[in-house]
Amino acid sequence: MVLIISQPNDLSTVHIIDWINNSDVLFCRVNSTDKFASRSLKFGKNQKIEWTIELRGRSFNIDDITSIWIRRGEFNLVNVYEQENMTESLDRGIRHHLQNEMDSLEGSMHFLVESHRCLGRAASHIDKLTVLLCARNRGIDIPQTLVTSDDTEIENWLAEGQRIITKSISNNFVKLSEDNSEEVKSWITYTEEITGFNKDQNQRRFPSLIQEKLDKDFELRIFFLGGEFYSMAIFSQLDEQTSTDFRRYNHKNPNRMVPFDLPEEISAKLKSLMEKLDLNTGSIDMVVTRDKRFVFLEVNPMGQFGMVSMPCNYNLEKKIAQFLTCK
Repeated sequence: MVLIISQPNDLSTVHIIDWINNSDVLFCRVNSTDKFASRSLKFGKNQKIEWTIELRGRSFNIDDITSIWIRRGEFNLVNVYEQENMTESLDRGIRHHLQNEMDSLEGSMHFLVESHRCLGRAASHIDKLTVLLCARNRGIDIPQTLVTSDDTEIENWLAEGQRIITKSISNNFVKLSEDNSEEVKSWITYTEEITGFNKDQNQRRFPSLIQEKLDKDFELRIFFLGGEFYSMAIFSQLDEQTSTDFRRYNHKNPNRMVPFDLPEEISAKLKSLMEKLDLNTGSIDMVVTRDKRFVFLEVNPMGQFGMVSMPCNYNLEKKIAQFLTCK
């Protein structure tokens, strides 16, 4: 059985399931809103391990799982004391201890499940700055980067004639409107160029990530799967709307996107980076500058791949399904 850990309404998961349905392999999709119940864990004779878990009224043994795809989300075990509405009646220290017990059990579950054929990993969050350091240590070009609360340092970069951008230190922030109107509005943090700002002498700036603004020729979105790279060039600089951040999509006049062959040297360095990060899949963002620098920006373990698959005819959905069904 293939176990898929995802989120509700994830279209990429639906496409993978369509391919799995064409095989004779059973699958179970678990969304981040679902919770497992652990029924029993047995370390038996002859080193045999039996762990019976229950999901939506169905019981199965972890050994029934042949492969797992951790698309988005994580394993969630039911907290019995919460389920029985015991939270308020328990001492805070006891609640903390019981939570630690559940966390330990959940961690063991992660270990056992991920010992199977696994694409992705449960602990999928990786720190952006740490990844930049790992990339630099492997000889991969990265942007000049500054994280600071001191406006003077930012002013010095601008005074030197350095064009700079700012973006989130961690993941991008997305907020949806909470009113009841039919039109859902969203607020998203994008990469923005800094051309000047008002310095406040009485207030310290929140730590901000500043980087050189790259004079790009084109961008690269690279999907990594099973030791192979599937790359796409995005000519975002040809449109003012997308030139700083291609996620400001121009739906009326989309960017040109074409397949791209990575130089062997870049491919080898990126593969070394993914091995260091213990990732067997993920989406990598890079920029190729006008003076032919290949500059690494970041890697997203759960990044979109449909935007690479369809324009480049890579058929990644089928390849992922084949990985999971061992075909």
